[in-house]
Amino acid sequence: MVKVLLIWDSEDFSHPMIGNNIKGAFKIGVLIIAFLVTGINEVVAQQRITGQWDTGRVHSVVKIYQVQGEYYGKVITSGREEAIGKLALKDLSSQGNSWSGKIYVFKRQKWFDVTIEPTESTLMLTISSGMFQRQIQWTKVSAKP
Repeated sequence: MVKVLLIWDSEDFSHPMIGNNIKGAFKIGVLIIAFLVTGINEVVAQQRITGQWDTGRVHSVVKIYQVQGEYYGKVITSGREEAIGKLALKDLSSQGNSWSGKIYVFKRQKWFDVTIEPTESTLMLTISSGMFQRQIQWTKVSAKP
């Protein structure tokens, strides 16, 4: 093992089966692992944002779902009859561990910028309008047995 580590730094290392490009093979292996980890993080982030979320306001629940690679949020229950079935989130795109897009504020009847940071059972939404920001938290609705 020690000899391999010493030879590893040598520029003239040659192996009959691998040749002298073991450093290149190592770099390719590291890149493949990095892409796999990045891809897995993306899938985990997608899974964490989809589902049903209690907004904590007016007995409203928003369902976040994916259609043809695009993510949306629709109000599925609410104390406000006019909000049920309406789009509440659109243009959602993953930004690593967070999401950005637009949220519809029914009280103001306007779309605002939103950043969403998912955790295991909550979404922390930061709604922005010019210089002003407001944070709200949505809680994942647990599946009924």
